[in-house]
Amino acid sequence: MKINIRMEKGNPGERCEYCGVDMAPDSAYVREIHGEKHYFCCSHCADKYEARLK
Repeated sequence: MKINIRMEKGNPGERCEYCGVDMAPDSAYVREIHGEKHYFCCSHCADKYEARLK
């Protein structure tokens, strides 16, 4: 399984896909999982979300 991790600006009004917190467009943590971009408030939430998929 290949996982690309990168930081980039998210879309305005995005919410963390793990905890649901509102995120500012310039502070979203974006992780590509299985070819799709997912938006999180931090790397911790990204890790927890990804662990749920296993």
